[in-house]
Amino acid sequence: MNKKIRNLLHIIFIVLNVFNSIFAQIPKNNSVLHYTSVYFEDSLVNSGNTYKLFLGLDSLFKKPILLIDTIYKKLPAFHVYKLNWATTYYWRVDAYKDGKIAKQGEIHKFSIMTIKASYMDTVRLKVIKNIKNKNNGGFIVFDNCRTIFDREGNPVWTLPLTKDIIDFNTVIRDLKITKDNTLTFLTLKTPIEIDFEGGVLWKGIKPLVIGKDTIKYHHDFKKDNEGNYWVLGNRIVYRKLLKKLEDNIVRNEDKVLITDSGIFRGCEMGLLMKFNKDNQLLWMWDANNYLKDVDLNYKLSGNGFPSFSSHMNAFSFNEKMDEVCIGFRDLSRIVKVNVKTGKVISSYGEKYPSGDAKYADNTFFSQHDCSLTKANSILIFSNNTLKKEPSSVIELDGNNLNNNPVLWQFNLNFDSLTDGRSERCGNVTDLKNDNLLVCAGTLNRTFEITRKHEIVWDAFIQCKVNGDTNWTALKQYRSSFIPKIPIYQFIPVVEKTETKNNKVKKIKVVINNTGNSTDSYILKVFDKNQKVMIQKLTKQVIVNNNCTTIIDVPIQLKDKSAFTISITSNSLPNRVKFLTSN
Repeated sequence: MNKKIRNLLHIIFIVLNVFNSIFAQIPKNNSVLHYTSVYFEDSLVNSGNTYKLFLGLDSLFKKPILLIDTIYKKLPAFHVYKLNWATTYYWRVDAYKDGKIAKQGEIHKFSIMTIKASYMDTVRLKVIKNIKNKNNGGFIVFDNCRTIFDREGNPVWTLPLTKDIIDFNTVIRDLKITKDNTLTFLTLKTPIEIDFEGGVLWKGIKPLVIGKDTIKYHHDFKKDNEGNYWVLGNRIVYRKLLKKLEDNIVRNEDKVLITDSGIFRGCEMGLLMKFNKDNQLLWMWDANNYLKDVDLNYKLSGNGFPSFSSHMNAFSFNEKMDEVCIGFRDLSRIVKVNVKTGKVISSYGEKYPSGDAKYADNTFFSQHDCSLTKANSILIFSNNTLKKEPSSVIELDGNNLNNNPVLWQFNLNFDSLTDGRSERCGNVTDLKNDNLLVCAGTLNRTFEITRKHEIVWDAFIQCKVNGDTNWTALKQYRSSFIPKIPIYQFIPVVEKTETKNNKVKKIKVVINNTGNSTDSYILKVFDKNQKVMIQKLTKQVIVNNNCTTIIDVPIQLKDKSAFTISITSNSLPNRVKFLTSN
């Protein structure tokens, strides 16, 4: 049992003699929030049959915020949207019985933080097109400014500061939602998973050492449907120089090792790693076993020394087919790997001396993203950096390998607002409505496009650099789609108790889903010695007009001992509430 819960149970058993609800006020007094849509809940359950929220900019509510949603609810739970950043608010909930005041709640205070990072004072999303009946709705998250925006351009959530992990100086990359309604992202040091409240759920080992190599996490991090974590890594590997070069060129090159068997150059070599929730390494694919010396020696740097650069920078998996796509920017190559065998089963991109890639030669260059779609096609954000051509979005046929695998293409020089060239970064997301969300990376533009090439949402992300008064382009690493910002909240109450011989035999617990997301709940009954007598998992409670589930709990006690019921959100396990009796 969690130590915090055990200690709380110990206190509860001492003080209770009737059914009580042990809830905390939400938001907590003097808390600092990192979002503008706020859920309010007071502990006045059973104090009335209706409740009213008072919200204002001062403790006397002389500057009240009047909203329809704050008036006369059947439970002391309220949702208020689009509050202001960098603002302090005061609130209280009053209970009413038959329209008359029954109990006045306490006054609480909270603030909403400022959106800020070490490199910017403020940020904005300038939306220039929003065709609501054609785009996918929802929200867009921009990783470099660590913030989620709605489709109108309003910031609604920003990454909270976390002690020893995230501060205003932390560089954030690849911030996105998982199927579990959590968020994953990379810092320069480690991959991290959090809930929307900012609670850390998982983080990678730091430092990560495999064999004799210290691994650096980078570029791409995902959580799969089984709850495992996939992340790219780099380490330094020495590969052989095949060309004979003048001594002065070799001596001036960094990371050169001269041995009796030849000259070797140290280069970054990519890994794709899969970890479970306990940070055990379950699977690894090492590019060093695949890439050939002849390919690493093929492209030359300015002084004539081979670049030895592959730059693994993206991956995507098809869990049903047990396949993963992996991208190498500096080779302009994407490979598809069978997870069970670790073998490359197909390769796409520029053809090199080894014979790879096999398909789609001269189709994309210096790409930053490869993403498998629902149809098993491959979406690519082709930066085309060295070709001096407009960047483009390309969809390749991942099923039928032929001479022309391009299914769809869109070039980014589609208007006069930009030159359509993104030197670095960017990604493409396959949306549920079959549209594509395109982050143009250093172009600081993100747009949604239909398969018929119609732009149905378009925006530029901008910031004010520290001390500057002008808006400037804020380049993004990746942007991602979020259908909604989940709120997991609930209020349990005891509706009925059945007794026999002055002993409780059965209680009926009603769990009200007061959040905005479907959830299920784990109910446990503890005796006076904190031993679990009963444990049940409820059915899913969908958010609609009747957001409740009813559980009949049989209680069999030999005496009049106290017992406590805990109810835990299955989606947010640190959200626990208690019903108590003796």
